[in-house]
Amino acid sequence: MDRERLQISVIMPALNEEKAVTAAVESAFMAFDKLSLRGEVIVINDGSSDSTHGVVSALVKDHSGNLRLVDHDRPMGVGRSFMDGAAVSNAESVVYIPADNENDPIEILRYVKLIDEVDIIVPFVVNKQVRAVSRNIISTVFRAII
Repeated sequence: MDRERLQISVIMPALNEEKAVTAAVESAFMAFDKLSLRGEVIVINDGSSDSTHGVVSALVKDHSGNLRLVDHDRPMGVGRSFMDGAAVSNAESVVYIPADNENDPIEILRYVKLIDEVDIIVPFVVNKQVRAVSRNIISTVFRAII
């Protein structure tokens, strides 16, 4: 890991994501490379009952200090997972990207360079048809609160 302060930590909560977590982690590292970012990925294994822990442990060996694993003994939720990941972050900024690999990290991380200009960046989905109506309502309420 670069001894210079990292720009971004991707906090990646994972609950039973053995099938998707590898692609999600690799997508984040590809985005770092493409966007010339110094970053790390912190996977929070949120009490998974599948082999998420083993899959991520194997990946940790391949990413020379830029991938870490934090384990919860039992599911504690996305909020707690994010807070636990942020608490161990080595970066100036943190971002939440789920381990289900449904989000393209480039679409989120391309805004990192704006951090010097703003305090918070709230991305949103432009293709709302891919989400359930209930999810669109929750997102609308969240954006209104922010």
